[in-house]
Amino acid sequence: MIGTENASFDVLFAKPLKMKSGENSQLGLFTRNRVEFPSFNNEQNSPFFLSLNILSYNLKWSGNLNPVLQAQVDNFGFTLKTGLQWLHIAEKHFFLIIATYDIYTQPLIDNFLVYRWFPQVSNRLVGFLQFEMVNLVPINTGVNILKQRLKLGRKKGDWQYGFGLDHNWIGVTKLQSSFNPGLFVRYEFL
Repeated sequence: MIGTENASFDVLFAKPLKMKSGENSQLGLFTRNRVEFPSFNNEQNSPFFLSLNILSYNLKWSGNLNPVLQAQVDNFGFTLKTGLQWLHIAEKHFFLIIATYDIYTQPLIDNFLVYRWFPQVSNRLVGFLQFEMVNLVPINTGVNILKQRLKLGRKKGDWQYGFGLDHNWIGVTKLQSSFNPGLFVRYEFL
């Protein structure tokens, strides 16, 4: 997305891992690699990098609720977390919720939600709506972070494009917010 405050490049996918026979295994992989480039008038002047990889074990008896192991590398280092995931994939929508707990550094609950919908607007026009929320909640004390990202546009083949809005809240007792409206282009890797 190219916004008024920063630009970002994001690669995200969720897939079941395949066995040698070609069938889906009980392991699933969700991965996200994101780089945010600050604007030239930003005081940080350094990009933010995130590589998030989540391995889930799909229990046959649990429906869509499964245990996960999360490995994350970013500007601040490496973090290993464990938690639960709920995933639903259908033709017109995709819904994923992940809640993980970081027990090694500062006790922290990390919640991630993404909902993607492809409504049929007309015979030739398919819409695209994506809502994403990331919430980092400290257990004891620390900084609370809430990020919301909204994408609204058109889907044409494996491409989506349109308007995007990032809204971030950060703080300990009083949250400060920032907005980043802009344009986005996405490609669906299937």
